[in-house]
Amino acid sequence: MIAVELIDNNVPYLKSSDKVFFAINLMQERGLRCLPVLEDGVYVGMATEEILLEMDDEATIASLTLEYPDFIVAEGEHLLFLLKEMASYQVELIPVKSVYDNAYLGVISAAQIVNFLQKNMAILQEGGVLVLQMQPKDYSLSEIARIVESNGAHIVFCYLGSAADKGKVQCTLKIDMTDLSGILQSFERYHYEVVSTFHQSINEASLKQRLDSLLHYLNV
Repeated sequence: MIAVELIDNNVPYLKSSDKVFFAINLMQERGLRCLPVLEDGVYVGMATEEILLEMDDEATIASLTLEYPDFIVAEGEHLLFLLKEMASYQVELIPVKSVYDNAYLGVISAAQIVNFLQKNMAILQEGGVLVLQMQPKDYSLSEIARIVESNGAHIVFCYLGSAADKGKVQCTLKIDMTDLSGILQSFERYHYEVVSTFHQSINEASLKQRLDSLLHYLNV
């Protein structure tokens, strides 16, 4: 999934000539805390609710100091890159540009990404979760996958992150098998450090409900 396929067509934009009161009303109407600003069809930054509320209602957007003037992604960027950028900048909207002429194409909203993950993410499948810990030099996804597959299962999701134990990494695996006992024995036999396991089957409706609750909490 790439950026252009995730554009949320329900998010409007502002022009430099728009008044502050118009922008505030538009944000409140759409439940957003920021909106992209365009000049002659080109993205120039984000108008945030925090800044708008400090301005005179009759002032124009052109008089604002816009946020994230250089923050815009190309239409072909992958979903994983978008998640990284959204987390790094802590924004609810990601503007997207054309790779041909840098023209503004629209924005990707946090809500749009969450909705996509609800419907498509492999974590919604039934199965177990297993967390391994190791030195970075010992990490080999091909070796880990071989051990899992030797037990008649497959990895459907994998995430590599830093461990609390300084210098080590943790590999979180979602496996398409609920009973992980055989896989655990195999990893122990190959001297892998198993940090935690979650054997229970995950109910899709329940997980979606949790994601909806998270979405509501984030107000996106």
